[in-house]
Amino acid sequence: MANHEAKSSSSSLTYQFPETFKIGKKETDGLLVNTNQLRGHLALLNAFSMLRAKIEGIKVGEWTEDRYMPKDKDKRWVWFIGFAVERFESWVASLEPGDVRVSPLYFLPPVDVLMVWHTYMLNPQWYAEDCARLPLLRNLTIVEHLLAEALTDSSLYQALTFDPTDSRLEFWSSRMKDRLFDALEDVNKHQTKTVECPLCRKPHTTCTPLCMTCPRLEILTSTS
Repeated sequence: MANHEAKSSSSSLTYQFPETFKIGKKETDGLLVNTNQLRGHLALLNAFSMLRAKIEGIKVGEWTEDRYMPKDKDKRWVWFIGFAVERFESWVASLEPGDVRVSPLYFLPPVDVLMVWHTYMLNPQWYAEDCARLPLLRNLTIVEHLLAEALTDSSLYQALTFDPTDSRLEFWSSRMKDRLFDALEDVNKHQTKTVECPLCRKPHTTCTPLCMTCPRLEILTSTS
């Protein structure tokens, strides 16, 4: 009889999930995240995982121009991340204050650019300091709400998994005149990058040593 009463008592206990949380000395106004935001973030992480699997799964000779692509899949992923960071930098430079009025799913950049942005925000203090300190990143802070809104959109999974809509492609092309939306196609188009020698100011490509004929650079590198 006593055991029966104990079971009945334990089965009637319910847990009420808290609606606010105490962080340090402050209490939140409500839940930190909701179900839709969790679904959106999982869709984002899934898209990142699919992108990595795609890059690592590329076979040698599959591209028409792949002489700079590492053959080892791990090195290839690191190489691709470097390219994604460059694309992110170009995308940030193209942002305008008026972008705050763009539909979130039209505004979303390609997955590789989103991955760099997401990774950047994983260090919130560093991210906030850089956005306040660097002029290039100031417009990034005014469009953050578009990413937050996209994470709660029920169409986010389709937007990240399937081919981009015409409106999304048009928005990207209107800003990124020389960069293709598809990261792999863009890699093929931009095999090399032209940089300026810091001493003689002549242009060089990244696949060749900087200023091999510049005696001042030779002296500088040999004595450093």
